[in-house]
Amino acid sequence: MIKEEIKKLNEAEVGNIYSAKSLAEALGCSSRLIHYFRSKGKLKSINTTRSRYLFVKDDVLDFLKAKGYES
Repeated sequence: MIKEEIKKLNEAEVGNIYSAKSLAEALGCSSRLIHYFRSKGKLKSINTTRSRYLFVKDDVLDFLKAKGYES
């Protein structure tokens, strides 16, 4: 799961575009969990190739806010 002990989100720490791996590292979860949320339509992504997805900062922030994180 995403780091539950940190419910405060610092927007300055989030870059503009993330790969699944870099987003997972930033959130302290697995890239598989990122892809799970993407496949369920809960986390928006940009499909750059058949198997590569990128995640935009604003979409990530919206997803985290919906999960109870504050900015």
